[in-house]
Amino acid sequence: GICMEPAPEMVVSVLGVLLAGGAYLPLDPELPPERRAYMLADAAPRLLLTQSALAARLEGCGVPLLLVDAEAESLARENPEAPRTGVDPDNLAYVIYTSGSTGRPKGVLVEHRGVGNTFLELGRLYGAARGERNLAYAPLHFDASVADLFVALCHGAELVLARREAMLPGEDLLRTLREEGITHLKTMPSALAVTPAEALPTLKVIVTGGEVCPVETVRRWGEGRLFFNGYGATEASIRMTSSAYTAEGGDPPIGRAVANTQLYVLDAQLEPVPVGVPGELYIGGVGVVRGYLARPDLTAERFVPDPHRGVAGARLYRTGDVGRRRGDGEVEYLGRVDHQVKVRGYRVELAEIEAVLRGQGGVREAVVLLREDVPGQPRLVAYVTAAEGAEVGAAELRGHLAERVPEYMVPGAFVVLEQLPVTVNGKIDRRALPMPHLGGGAEYQAPTTEMEELLCEIWLDVLGGDSGGGLEQVGIHDNFFELGGHSLLATQVVARLRQELKIDLPLRALFEAPTVAALAGRVEDLFIVTLDATELVERLSHPTPVGSSEAGR
Repeated sequence: GICMEPAPEMVVSVLGVLLAGGAYLPLDPELPPERRAYMLADAAPRLLLTQSALAARLEGCGVPLLLVDAEAESLARENPEAPRTGVDPDNLAYVIYTSGSTGRPKGVLVEHRGVGNTFLELGRLYGAARGERNLAYAPLHFDASVADLFVALCHGAELVLARREAMLPGEDLLRTLREEGITHLKTMPSALAVTPAEALPTLKVIVTGGEVCPVETVRRWGEGRLFFNGYGATEASIRMTSSAYTAEGGDPPIGRAVANTQLYVLDAQLEPVPVGVPGELYIGGVGVVRGYLARPDLTAERFVPDPHRGVAGARLYRTGDVGRRRGDGEVEYLGRVDHQVKVRGYRVELAEIEAVLRGQGGVREAVVLLREDVPGQPRLVAYVTAAEGAEVGAAELRGHLAERVPEYMVPGAFVVLEQLPVTVNGKIDRRALPMPHLGGGAEYQAPTTEMEELLCEIWLDVLGGDSGGGLEQVGIHDNFFELGGHSLLATQVVARLRQELKIDLPLRALFEAPTVAALAGRVEDLFIVTLDATELVERLSHPTPVGSSEAGR
């Protein structure tokens, strides 16, 4: 296993595991302990490579730790030649976990053959070469990181590593792109949507994926650059289509299959549908992975024999996505056939969130939707009913989830209903679920300290233009998420605090302390650890202007 913050030793660890003939399990350092423990128990790695700064939170995880930074000198004395391992294309390269409908994530077994084809083809397509500077934008536990790392390294380009905080969508990402002279950026459309489209003369290639890309994003960012929009799945070795696009026409298609892969649009009998007719997307070719770790039932359900290639043992991955092929051969993405969604590029099974909610005492039923009541601002909304005699509230439910799932899976709003609406057939009527009320739900109370004043100002700036409710004021007991906040907007709050106060507040803090009053206490506690009282007063009195070259450094 590898659990690290972005640093050279992270890349070295990935390469070291692969050169030694092993497969790696990437783990997010910010994962809730319960979820991390499940992954470690399920995958059973023999060793966990990490950094000294993370050792305390990983103690007692049940896997031996190797602190790569602390052991740098002794490791440097080892034989530098790679061992002869006999690794072939069918060997396992890594195991990566995605959201699972049972309430537990599932491990995807990715082989060298598929991922090797991916980064060789994408490097050729995107023009990765010596002298280019590729930003490693995706975190290691997100499968797009494999493309970030190896597209650059295998084509002679420079790989630029940055702290997570330096890549938060908005001013931080813009600053990093400018100051690091980035030429190639792979990111999500939602990240570009909240990042100022200012002059970046070195940026030549932008690649988006993981979400539907609006044409407006192409218009803002594509002029004078190559702009690619792509599609893929962890089960297809990351990315298997890509399309160069301009701002002419509607929203970008997801493109054509890359070399050695196939993208089919099929009906229920696995027969191709005519051009322009919607069908389910199936992926074939060398990118199709081995299957799911210790889940033969699910593997058999999602990976089916390929009736079209005429190759013995060939399989198709059933994506659950709906699309249609255009007359020019490119494919358009239309939606899902099930209740799986994408949140900030991460694939999320709504059923997993629902299962975790039902595990909370007092909850009888739970349904989660991805709603876009405000255009361009999708967010997760949870609807629950309480068991007889029980009372449940948003704060309790949010806290329960925050301890068990990644922050991007925590809904932005919770609605408690007496009963869930049903259709005439007795099934839950998801279309009839009400729009959540946007409002703090608390009587307005003005800020009483400079810290509270600053936080109210930041919240108003971040939420005012996006909540859709004409937000005019924020009180210290208003809840960020009940005002219309969600995980992407939360990253902007954290970024503003770092820019103006030069502190590194973890994103999870906003989920754990979602009111101004509670968050002010967290921020002040952080100051107590790092600053004396005089400097605290100075920073509050003279916050760093947004866009300052000192911010985030």
